[in-house]
Amino acid sequence: NRQIYNQWKEGLLILLNTETARKIPGIHFSATSWAPKKGKEAGRLIGDPSNAPDGQSALNSKDLHKVLEELWGNIRHPTLEDICLMILEMVDRYGWNKITLWKMDLKGTFTLMFFFKEVIKNLAFELTEDLTMLHIAVFFGWTGTPFAFEAVTRVLRHYIASLIEGLLRMYVDDLLGVS
Repeated sequence: NRQIYNQWKEGLLILLNTETARKIPGIHFSATSWAPKKGKEAGRLIGDPSNAPDGQSALNSKDLHKVLEELWGNIRHPTLEDICLMILEMVDRYGWNKITLWKMDLKGTFTLMFFFKEVIKNLAFELTEDLTMLHIAVFFGWTGTPFAFEAVTRVLRHYIASLIEGLLRMYVDDLLGVS
């Protein structure tokens, strides 16, 4: 409950009494749970929208996974071998002394993306004490979350690659005395 309260304070979800929530036309209730998270004693809140009320489709399903893959493309995480080959390619190109490796992490990554207001009624989770939460920010447990973030990752990759290319051009131009 404390995690839910903290997310509410951060503006990541809406809290309503369940009686009021049940009056929302087409509301879709799902289960919520908790999972451990390394380095965070409180763990992580998980939404599990795998169930489907009568006449509705589940928000987590193999069918939805296929639809999202067609819509947003396949999720392809680089393997350790891919990463090593990328590093070695840069070493061949620029030498060990001229490369720097960075690791970037976006804190609260999924909470940086928000749902359209029209779909929030599909993201209801009944809690204790006659409370219901509605997620307005993306959350762990929904099939679409990794696909949505992969789209953001592609944009970041493209942006970072263009920045690096520009910096390398400036570096080479400076070495060659080109102005």
